[in-house]
Amino acid sequence: MNCSYCETPLRFNHKTQKYFCPVEASNVHKNPFVNNQMLCLPFVQFVIQYPEVLTKKRFKIFDVIGYDCVTCGMIGSHIVWWREFGKRQADHYDIAGYKDGKLRMITIDHIYPKSKGGPDHIDNYQPMCSFCNGRKSDKVIIDGTNTNI
Repeated sequence: MNCSYCETPLRFNHKTQKYFCPVEASNVHKNPFVNNQMLCLPFVQFVIQYPEVLTKKRFKIFDVIGYDCVTCGMIGSHIVWWREFGKRQADHYDIAGYKDGKLRMITIDHIYPKSKGGPDHIDNYQPMCSFCNGRKSDKVIIDGTNTNI
């Protein structure tokens, strides 16, 4: 299945069960949403076109903790805007970057896992790509260093 705007083959995200177009922002589509679901642009271009995104709570957290994965150093260079339709229409914004040619999301990770009593507070957050966060699981890893706490 190809993108209806740029003819690039769509990729399937098994976690979200959605297709997405991996095209970089240099090939911005006429209709910015791929299949009315996703828009991915470089950070600066996204903020110029959609400055209201910076008012979202999620981005205020990233402004404090940073945008790059503390474990592998992947740079959070893009913003992904998910538009979901269903029972209710909802927009969701993520930071993402490319590592080994693949688009990976930057997540807000709890340094001390909530499952082990860690607080849900900004002082307990660190940015991690989805790959590193999955490997971390419920371990305590601070700035890429495994600690035995």
